[in-house]
Amino acid sequence: MITIILDGLVLLGLMFLFDRKNPNRDFLETGLVAFILVIAAVLMNNFLTPLIAIRRAVVIAAVFVAFKILEPFVFRALLGS
Repeated sequence: MITIILDGLVLLGLMFLFDRKNPNRDFLETGLVAFILVIAAVLMNNFLTPLIAIRRAVVIAAVFVAFKILEPFVFRALLGS
């Protein structure tokens, strides 16, 4: 859990360091989104992870990876470009 928080802080710090002059960047909003993601990850770790079997997680991950590999080809075929 601490690694999730640390990752979020590092990402916010890097965004502030390199993108602080961007008028479209609102760091309060970005920080709030990061905070919500941390809370969601903590809740998932506490409540959802014990209920998910490893086999199901592997099947879900494999289907998602296959989808991400095939996604550009599907959209290219649908859009005709």
